[in-house]
Amino acid sequence: MVRVVARVCRCAECLAFPPPAKKHKRGKYGPSIVWRGRWWWQTKDGYYRNQKAGGLLHCVMWEAHRGPIPDGYELHHSDEDGTNNDWDNLELLTRLEHKRRHLRVYPRQFRRNCATCGDPFSSAVKRARFCSASCKTIACRKRHGWKPAVYRPNCAECGTPFTARRSDARFCSSACMQRAGLARRRNQASLAAGLQH
Repeated sequence: MVRVVARVCRCAECLAFPPPAKKHKRGKYGPSIVWRGRWWWQTKDGYYRNQKAGGLLHCVMWEAHRGPIPDGYELHHSDEDGTNNDWDNLELLTRLEHKRRHLRVYPRQFRRNCATCGDPFSSAVKRARFCSASCKTIACRKRHGWKPAVYRPNCAECGTPFTARRSDARFCSSACMQRAGLARRRNQASLAAGLQH
């Protein structure tokens, strides 16, 4: 069995806990460690976790020694090594600042023209062909033979011909649709009034 030097709190209070009763089991994503008498297993993200003991090791350590983590704050590993839970490696940051520290900005160094619309755009990768997801979707649909259906009905309210994507479209604009609805409600009201007399 490989002994892992755990980079966790080594204060007298933490070392006073007895060793865990269960035998060591190797974790799926790496070696496990012992802290405060419990096994902590490494996750695929590189942090140590024990659900029964409260979750992530660095958060449980912080709460055990320094109190609860305030709302809107997160713990950050300064060296970006999730297995290094030394006190000098943990920082309390706002969520926004934490995201900024982990944000990787890639320079947009490749200039291209979009294969669909022809607009110029810049990309971080050399193989990019489209300026947006909608241009990529249009190109994919064209490549697979999809053509948008175009219908040319006359408006039911004003009689003007218009272009529509749906076969059941009846009105050329929302104004015509509202006028037709108002006329229909007036007609129904007058019919109802005529039946009562």
